[in-house]
Amino acid sequence: MTTNFRFNRNLAAASLLFWAAASLANASTPTAFRTWVSGTGNDNNPCSRTQPCLTFSAALSKTAAGGEIDALDPGDFGQVVIAQAITIDGGGGQVAALDTVCFEGCQPAIRINAGAADVVTLRNLRVTGTGSGVGILYLSAG
Repeated sequence: MTTNFRFNRNLAAASLLFWAAASLANASTPTAFRTWVSGTGNDNNPCSRTQPCLTFSAALSKTAAGGEIDALDPGDFGQVVIAQAITIDGGGGQVAALDTVCFEGCQPAIRINAGAADVVTLRNLRVTGTGSGVGILYLSAG
């Protein structure tokens, strides 16, 4: 009887450990195919239509490769580094803006460094900046 109890306890502990590891692995993998940003969003949100993120960067981290990020309303959605296939759409008739930053060396509003087979689509975006900054820096993509 004691042997069976130890075996079951060890089996339960192993099952719990496996479940915890699987949960952590899934939590770090972006699974949403479509996410949203809003000028009133919060980057701690899941970037859903009803709970949008504030920045394109946060939405990108929660969007699966090949997915789409849409702006719900006008706003400044920060800088973004793109390293996967993605569509970023500022929305029809509204203005989604990204800014270049020129403090100690200019940083581009959008930096594209995706894989050779990755398609990156940018639509309805306004890129603004101060000084002589680069709006979109294209390094690689499909």
